[in-house]
Amino acid sequence: MPVRLLLSMFAAATMFLLLAFTSDLWTGNWIKMDIRQVQIPASLVGENTAQCQHSSEILVIDHMLGPARPLRLQAAMEQLHNTGQDPFWQPWLDVFVPKAIWLNPTDFSIGTAENAVKVDRRTRRIEVRYPTDPDASGLSPSLKLIYDLQLQPSNDGQAKVVIKSNLATSTTPIPLQTLQNQQEPESESTSAVISACVAAALPIFRPDLQWELTPVEGETYCLLQGKTGDTSLMNFERNCPASHH
Repeated sequence: MPVRLLLSMFAAATMFLLLAFTSDLWTGNWIKMDIRQVQIPASLVGENTAQCQHSSEILVIDHMLGPARPLRLQAAMEQLHNTGQDPFWQPWLDVFVPKAIWLNPTDFSIGTAENAVKVDRRTRRIEVRYPTDPDASGLSPSLKLIYDLQLQPSNDGQAKVVIKSNLATSTTPIPLQTLQNQQEPESESTSAVISACVAAALPIFRPDLQWELTPVEGETYCLLQGKTGDTSLMNFERNCPASHH
């Protein structure tokens, strides 16, 4: 058989395999996950369970500040990228059908095709989208947590994954950066009005502070303050109780 014909047949077979197995070859590096239902543990909202159990804001704060979820994501991604146990042909297969796992968007536990989202070795960004949740100010924020994954492979095949998370929203004043700060800031931190659900959860996420709701002279709102001693580290505007009017 002529060499040219063999080469043509080989090229055609290669193109067929590419079309058959890699139709989404270049689209898997950014995965979007939707959380369709929000159910908040009662421990996160205290006495406001009935009003706050479906609060996307609280879920986002818990997901971003709680240690379990990011640790599960890191463990899952390091397991996925561990090439130490790969058979010799896996690198070739990864070109066409990358090794994948299924992640549950609610808690990043390993799931199945029925309850999770497929994440493969190409994935470098995971975007988790939360349901619209009108807050006390009437806004309908679009809440998204974005996880950027940086892979640091090693000679023994044991991958190290560095995860950086970022809240992507422009319509809700969730004080995540303030809540994450475990050190005393140089100056007092002031934020806009926060929802009743977030206000109820603040003492749970920052139990190291003493929280007080006090009226502001000449204003129609009260100030929710997180204090250490006499120093106020966090200030958030809240609606005053009826007794303060």
